[in-house]
Amino acid sequence: MSITQKEIGALLGISQVTVSKVLRGAPGVSEEIRKQVLETAEAHHYRPNRLAYQLLTQQTQMVGLVISSFGQPGVAQVLEGASMEASRQGYLMFLATPGPGAGDLTDVVVEVASHRPDVVVLQVMEGMDWGAVLEPLREEGIPFVVIGAVPEAFSKVHRIGIDHEQGAQLAIRHLLQKGHRRIAHVSGPPRLGESTQLIHGYRSALESAGVEVDMDLVIPVSRIEDVPEAVDLLFELDPPPTALFVAGDYWALEAIDRVVKHGFAVPQQVAVMGYGDEVPWMGVGRGGLSTVHVPWEALGQAAMHTALKLLERPDYPIRANLLPGELRIRDSCGVESFL
Repeated sequence: MSITQKEIGALLGISQVTVSKVLRGAPGVSEEIRKQVLETAEAHHYRPNRLAYQLLTQQTQMVGLVISSFGQPGVAQVLEGASMEASRQGYLMFLATPGPGAGDLTDVVVEVASHRPDVVVLQVMEGMDWGAVLEPLREEGIPFVVIGAVPEAFSKVHRIGIDHEQGAQLAIRHLLQKGHRRIAHVSGPPRLGESTQLIHGYRSALESAGVEVDMDLVIPVSRIEDVPEAVDLLFELDPPPTALFVAGDYWALEAIDRVVKHGFAVPQQVAVMGYGDEVPWMGVGRGGLSTVHVPWEALGQAAMHTALKLLERPDYPIRANLLPGELRIRDSCGVESFL
């Protein structure tokens, strides 16, 4: 059975108020007493009384994470990062997502709001009815943070995202440094903001280097099954590309297989760069797939950190914080130079 604050005080000959101050991290207690209380609490497996804390602070010590679909990139890592940060700050995180027969996302958010979490983090796919999704939280006065892109009309919200444009620039600049000039891009669906940002980064990196942008080298696809056909189209061009930047690591592996079927060696004749850092050690010898690492776990951690900051400072300035990607150079871009 867990020891109580009163019992800790009795063991140490101090008041319960002093014990409470230590366990809440409040000032006004000597370091010696603080150390004794913490050591005693740990030795006797002290567990805080959440109900008492809720009555005292009018907070539930719970945070909600709403994910619209587990088909989104990086969901598992985002979940892990958010959970770690919530736990580190002493909060219990619960996950909510639409399931079979669960209704749409708005219904899920209404249900989450009914549990009165202190704050909510939402990772929502593009194309959602943002007004309907956010309204239940606003009605209940529950602060929230959004992961990812939002429409311009809802830009005045706390948002954490990935700087996909910067990630694409990193990839293209590296390929340019290796001497490539015919660089193709197998992009995602044009309707998605991530795809648009990657194309912007692709174009801006080429233009900054004085390389003409040939949009025949940009082929959008919606599914991994479409990647072979995209590669076929690229290698019908004269001249064909010497490098591919592919908007996803699994797609990049599929592209490598197709490039090889066209009679080109990877990386000796064609360099391939993925995006996401999902499968780094697969597909190309022992050296793995060159890619842009997307910090999904850090994204979840940053979103939860910002959300909990709103509890300390309700006037915390609204901002859109974009996390940068990092290059991971491996075997699939192993050619030193095409100059």
